[in-house]
Amino acid sequence: MAPRRRESVTRSFTVGGAYGFLIASLHADGSLADVNLIMASRGRLCVG
Repeated sequence: MAPRRRESVTRSFTVGGAYGFLIASLHADGSLADVNLIMASRGRLCVG
């Protein structure tokens, strides 16, 4: 079972007037667990 909390690295960015966050979470050994991308522009939100 995956732990409820993990270390992560978060970066914010803007592209063409939209803003977003890239979140990479890490396993206990420091290897990559998963990557999440959250982007939004005025009136819209995209999560993947």
